[in-house]
This record gives sequence, structure tokens and C-alpha cells, in this order.
Amino acid sequence: MLFNTFPFPLFLVAVILLYWIVFKRSVMLQNIYLILVNLTFYGLWNYRWIPILLLNSVACYLAGLSLGWVSSRRTRRILLALCLTVSVGTLLLLKYYDFFASSFEGLLGMMGLRVSLPVIRLILPVGISFYTLMILSYPLDVYFKRMEPQKDIVSFLAFSSFFPLILSGPIERARNMMPQFLKKRQFNESLAKDGLRQILWGILMKVVIADNIAPVVDHIFADYLQMDGLNLVFGILFFTVQIYCDFAGYSYIAIGVASLFGFSVMRNFAFPYLSRDIAEFWRRWHISLSTWFRDYIFMPFCGDRPGKTRKVLSILVTFAVSGLWHGAAWIFVVWGILHGLFFVPRTVHRRIRVSSGAVVAQNRSFPGIRDIRAIVFTFSMVSLAWLLFRAPSIPFAISYMGTIFSNPYIPGTDHFGNWPVMIACIGLFVIEWFQRRRKHGMDIAFMPVTARWSIYYLSVLILIFFGDFGGRNFIYAEF
Repeated sequence: MLFNTFPFPLFLVAVILLYWIVFKRSVMLQNIYLILVNLTFYGLWNYRWIPILLLNSVACYLAGLSLGWVSSRRTRRILLALCLTVSVGTLLLLKYYDFFASSFEGLLGMMGLRVSLPVIRLILPVGISFYTLMILSYPLDVYFKRMEPQKDIVSFLAFSSFFPLILSGPIERARNMMPQFLKKRQFNESLAKDGLRQILWGILMKVVIADNIAPVVDHIFADYLQMDGLNLVFGILFFTVQIYCDFAGYSYIAIGVASLFGFSVMRNFAFPYLSRDIAEFWRRWHISLSTWFRDYIFMPFCGDRPGKTRKVLSILVTFAVSGLWHGAAWIFVVWGILHGLFFVPRTVHRRIRVSSGAVVAQNRSFPGIRDIRAIVFTFSMVSLAWLLFRAPSIPFAISYMGTIFSNPYIPGTDHFGNWPVMIACIGLFVIEWFQRRRKHGMDIAFMPVTARWSIYYLSVLILIFFGDFGGRNFIYAEF
């Protein structure tokens, strides 16, 4: 069941009414009910995937509990290794086995050795890349002594299977979510209202912008050899907006849905295309994933006082792993390493923004020339890297770029036939610019009632007349 299909709001309304009316008496009832809802929602995709989710959850729960009982450093490492073997091993088997097997065969073939390894070709459980990292945060935080082990398995299972988050994030941390699952939730009107605004903003981003851009991008990439360079550049720029609106739209909806149940979930996007350098971009894009890799891969690998060489290596390894997390293909690894190479110079020379809270043009209405130059340059680098993300293979991406330069312009070609999409993209950036100091594009609680409700009604009309409700899947659900 997708967030952008008509059955979902019916499901959500029914579930929330029962949650706040029937099961509000105790936290135990709330959590048991949530587990049933979570597994029902996930089972609607494929009920055979439920045991994998539960195996992952129970393994991490037992590991976290055991880590709280032992003090021996060696024993703790063994317990964590066993947990990683089950959790990460399941992910590697289901998502990466065929990729590694074919890559190994290719490597041996280059050495003149012919080896044929068995191929599994299993259907990848939806959301496994997301919920694996979310659940793993618990034993890792217990191991690093960032949180205490939890004895309440019901609360833990409610967290580990929480349906708004398990498909495509945000990749929450146990230390943030578990305290919320351990206490009784009371209906929070202001949190719920903001959640509804985030849902509305996320739906607008997904069905009005991303899903209307998608056919244009698909057409350009399918027929790129027959197009000139300017249209191919438009194709890259359109995909840059599409993937942002698609993924950020999902995140806003997920956070909004969680808010309706009384949960506060971490922000996942902070207007990333207004970033002035690549380091700032990664503090604003998919925040839950970038901070996860920072805390659990980069920091342990880098150490407390790394030299420049170790720091550079840590950055490249982290981004390579991040790329591989996105997909079992070398093109994703190259995409990750390319971002690592973008990232290295500013990090090593400490020319980075202090915080993602350092909003561009903080005390001004419009950006200066220096800000515009930095934003455009960063946006161009990110867009160039997105070509690798959209291309089916590295040779395709090279050919696509080659066509831009070998056939830059064909006289008489219609370059502005997609003007409605262009207007939607421009409108998005205008809204984000004026909302850049707030949490999301529909964060308008500060406005007068008349202005606020006028925006709500206008948004609904835009959804009705311009929304694509064909149920197009979210891009990141494939990962």
C-alpha cells in the first residue's frame, strides 16, 4: 500500500481512530496495537517478508539486552559480531549476493579463470535497507554506551516495525524513538496539525511535481541519442528535482503520519538544494542516513585524532559504502565515491559550514552574488552526480554525457515544450527559498487564519487538477 494511493488515507483514518479511541488506556495496548498494524501494513506488500523483519528485530533486541549484562570487552565484541552476522548478513545475502558473485566471476575472468557461481535471484524485501539500519542502531548504541538496554520487547517490536518508517525511512535511532514507545502517548494537537501540514506538503511534492516530471525524464533518458545536448541537460536537471521531490515527499508524509500517532521523528531534508557547498548538502540531504553513516562508519573508522590521509580514506570509504547501500551495482559505488571526492577538499581544508542551521542569506530576503554562485555550483555538482544515479550503467552515463558535448544544439528543436514542469520546478524553489528558515514548505502556522486556509484550499485544488494519482512507486522504495 503506497502513501500516494487512495486506499492509504482510508487505512490511516481507520487505524488512527482505533488508536486514540480504543487503545489509549495504556502504553502496552498502544504498542500491541501498533505491532499488529505495522505487520498488517508490511504484510500487504508480501506476508513472506514478515519473518525476515521479525528475525532482524529479535536478533538486535537480544544482542542489546545481552550487551547490558556483560562487561568483558571481548564478549561484547563477540555479541555485537553475532548480531551483525544475522542482521547485516541477511541484507548482504538478499541484496548483494548476486552482485558480488557476478563481480567475482568477472574478476577471475580477467585473470583467465572461468568460475560459475550459483545465482539466487531472490526478490528483495521492500524496506530492508532502511529498517536494517534503523534496528541496528539499538545494539550499536548499547555497545557504544549511548543508551541503556531495553527489557520491554513489545515496545521494541513496535519501534522496529513502525510502518511509516520501515519502507523508506527516515532511518530513526533507537535512542530517540524508544523513550517515546516506552511511555503512554497523549494526543498532541499542535504535533498532529504540523503532521497534517507535512503530509500535505509531501503529497504535493510527490504527485504534483515528482510524478509529473517522471514521464518527461523517462522519455529523455530513453531517447537520449536522438536529442541535442540542451534537452539532455534538461533531463539531468529534471531528474535532480524529481528524485528530491519523490524522496523528500515520502519523508514528509512519513514524519507527518508518525506525528498523528504522537511520535516526534527526526527531520530528513532541510532544503538541500539551497546548500553552498557539498558538505552542507550532505547535512541537509537524507539527514537520517548521512548521520547514521557518520556515527557508525565514519567516526569509528576515522578515530579521535585522524591525520589527513586517514580522514580522506575514511571519507571515501564511507561514501563508497553509502553508494553501495543505495543499490547492488558498481554505478552506485562510483556515485558514492564521486561525492566523496567532492567532499574531501573542503573537509580536509576545513572550509565547511559550521552547521546546517546556518541558513543562506540569514538576515536578508534575497541572496547575494556570492551566495548565488555557491548555490549554483553545488547544485551543478550534485546534478552531475545524479546522472550516475539515474543511468542504468556506467557506459550509458558516459554515452549520455558524450552526446551532450558531441551534439550540443539542434536548430528548430523544441526545448521548452515541458514548460508546465519548468514552472512547477521554479515554484518549488521559490517556496523553499522563502521557507528556508522553517522546517518544511507548508510550515505556515505563523500566518493569519485567512491566509493559512487560503493556502490549504489552493493546495487541494492544485492536487485535484494537477496531481498524478497513478500510484507511481517511490524511487527509494526500490533500495
